[in-house]
Amino acid sequence: MKGFLYMVGYVAVMLLVGCQSEGNAQGDGVNDVSEVNAQNENVDNDPVAENDSPLLTGDGLAEITVERLRDSEQLTFDEEESVEAFEAIFAHAVQSMADYDIIEPEYQVHITYDNGDEQSLNLWITKEEQEILLSRASTTQTIYIVETEFTTQVRGMVKELLN
Repeated sequence: MKGFLYMVGYVAVMLLVGCQSEGNAQGDGVNDVSEVNAQNENVDNDPVAENDSPLLTGDGLAEITVERLRDSEQLTFDEEESVEAFEAIFAHAVQSMADYDIIEPEYQVHITYDNGDEQSLNLWITKEEQEILLSRASTTQTIYIVETEFTTQVRGMVKELLN
């Protein structure tokens, strides 16, 4: 029971903090990935190590493609600054202990590593809770939440697909 109360309190605080810090998430968002990289520097003092994320299966990201599944529209990010921004986002995704009533994802993230290996992640961008959720495409058993500091930046990077 005590654990449940801690979980409810944590979710309530995250929602309150997220609502305050996400003030312009529905608006312009971020037009420049440099803000994601700058935000990454503010999250902790340690640089993001390669494969610092439990989501990723390889090292050295070469290209990220975000696909809207309903119509297969895609955005590809292969510039170094964009790839580094996604590395930071993945590295700071936190495994969720909450139970989600998972529906089919609206988006999929296709990752190409430097060695040519590929991986896909499911992506959910919720409108109401201002959350961004990820899971490996092979399973939705383990869900990761993109830290609040990065949600506006992710929305800004993929805003063309959000319509």
